[in-house]
Amino acid sequence: MESASIALAAPGAELAARLGVEPIMVRGSHEAMLTHPDDVATALLEHITSARVPAAPMAS
Repeated sequence: MESASIALAAPGAELAARLGVEPIMVRGSHEAMLTHPDDVATALLEHITSARVPAAPMAS
């Protein structure tokens, strides 16, 4: 994917590196949710289903 087709590609990658995480790149501009909704939904679903989040403690 060309970085020119991704809004804020360089700053996004730099922030991810500082946080120690791998960025998920989705083509489009700041309106990607409107112009590429399937790409955004796929990226979110892939991340959510692969994320390992510890379960929240049960309330007592």
